[in-house]
Parts: sequence; structure tokens; C-alpha cells
Amino acid sequence: MLLLDEVPTERLTPKFYRSDILGGMKLSEIQCPGSMWGQYTQLYDIATGTSVAHDACRRTAHDILALGRPPIIHHLLDNSSLPLTMRYFIRRTMEHDLKYWGESRDVRYVEVNFVRSHSYFGLASENLFETRLRQFIAGKLDFDLPPVSIFDQKIFYALPFDTETRHHFDEEARALFPYTAILFPEGVLLPSGERRSVADLFSAPSAERQYVLKYAGMDTDRNWGSRAVHDLALSSRPQLAQLRAKIEADFPNGHYWIIQERLASRGAVEFTARDGSIGAMSGRKELRAFYGPSGLMGALAIHRKAVKVHGADDSVFSLCRE
Repeated sequence: MLLLDEVPTERLTPKFYRSDILGGMKLSEIQCPGSMWGQYTQLYDIATGTSVAHDACRRTAHDILALGRPPIIHHLLDNSSLPLTMRYFIRRTMEHDLKYWGESRDVRYVEVNFVRSHSYFGLASENLFETRLRQFIAGKLDFDLPPVSIFDQKIFYALPFDTETRHHFDEEARALFPYTAILFPEGVLLPSGERRSVADLFSAPSAERQYVLKYAGMDTDRNWGSRAVHDLALSSRPQLAQLRAKIEADFPNGHYWIIQERLASRGAVEFTARDGSIGAMSGRKELRAFYGPSGLMGALAIHRKAVKVHGADDSVFSLCRE
């Protein structure tokens, strides 16, 4: 068995990540590396008409090169949301001296020393994962998404607020996130300090259900692509009953769910459609910010007439200016 006990903490920390930002600039989620890096780069190139890759590509290359060895990258795209756009991002970063196995000439598989993946399971099922892990422990290889399953779950968003773990976090850290709590069989702790049963919370009036419910475990069939994300305030009684049944069935199997404070914001936006026409819409608004070791690299605003705001075909993407 390979153990990571001797690996310094900083090497077990995500290198590149994307945050989902709600109203009040609260971080609802942080994903490593997250999707939409390719869409962001494409949108920038379309909007500016430039042949020079955006700063996010240049700084990604700079930060990877700064790891201390000439990087040979293996980017696992099987779990990315849109592999085609990530390939675009890869090609743009190659303009800044990055080399990729499978993309760059004269690069051998055995030379890989930096592995990027969009999923822990995708990382762990890679053909040479054990070999890569040995190289990582020996300091000869780095992972973007660390080989630690917690980064592929949502349960850790509750840690700054839970009574068992909140003492590890200060108020500044808590202020970054919407209030988040784990649903336990004995109930859920609300921001007021009151503990309510799942049945009581789900049967309460809509005004008392101002939370977003999220599956918080590792089942990729549920935790990927907003599949198990539900707005409790807008859920009907039959929907709430079905959700409660799922949650209660998951308890004995170690699959947990969380609630997050509902902080939906709205905004109006004008856009250029695919056919070149100009349109306008008003809908829910969220931000997606992209980070690397050197800091913030760029951000997108997304508007959508739906409860879930993500990269669906009916979403409007906008570049955020510094």
C-alpha cells in the first residue's frame, strides 16, 4: 500500500482550480481544475480577435514551468465536461513552451511528470496510476488534482461550520462560503443554531427552505454536472418527498448530502447569438473565476433562465473585465 503521509501538504493541494461565485461574492464550490477553461479562452479570442493567447494561458504555462522541471504533461480529458474546448486550451498553452504527451512531437509517455485530471476516479483508473503515485511520492512527478478523494466531494464545504470542525477555521474563512451543513440522521444544524430533522425541514413552508440541497459524496453519477443539486425553496411537495427518501436511503451507505444557504442573484445581459443577432435576457447570474498558483487568472459571468446556472446551451457567457 502506498501512503502519502510523507508528502508535504503543499504538494497535496490543488494547483489550478475554478470557483463558483454566488450573490454576495460567496464561493459555493471550488473545483480542481474545473471546467470552462477552454470556453473562457475561446470567448476571449472571439471577443478580442487577438492571435495572442490570453493571460490565463500564458500564466498557466508560467505556473507549470515554475514547478521546477521542464514539464511533460498528460492531461486526462475523459472526465472533462467538454473535451473539445479543453483541447483548444491545451493548444493555446503549447504556444508558451508547454509540452503534452499525445499532442507534442517527440514526447514519450514515460517522460510525463505533470498529470492533470478532472476527476479523482479518472486519475486513479489511469493505466500507470500506481507508477505515477510512486513517482509523486519520490518527488519526480506532480499532480494538478492531488490523488486525494476529498477534492472530488462537496462534504468539506460544511467543515468551517460544523460543530466538530469549526474550531479549525476563523471567521474570515467562514465568510468565504454560504452557510453549509451536513444532513445527518438525527437532523441538520441551521444557521440559527437550531437542529431540525430532515422531515421537519422538508415539510416547512418555502420561506423556511431557503437552501440548495447537494449530494456531497463521491458517486460521479450524481456529483458531476449538477445532477444532484436541488433548490429546496422551489421544490414541490412530491419532489421534496422523493429527495427525502433518497437522503434517508443514503444514510446507511455512507452517502451524505449537504444544504447551502440559498444566495441566488439575478441580472440582465445583452448578447450576440450564434446566428449573429443581438438579444437580451434576464436570469440568474453566477461568476466562474479561474486561479493558479500565481493567483486569479480570469473570470466569466453566466446568465441563465433556470435554477441551475452552468454551461448549458441556453446560457449566456460574458467576460469579466479586471
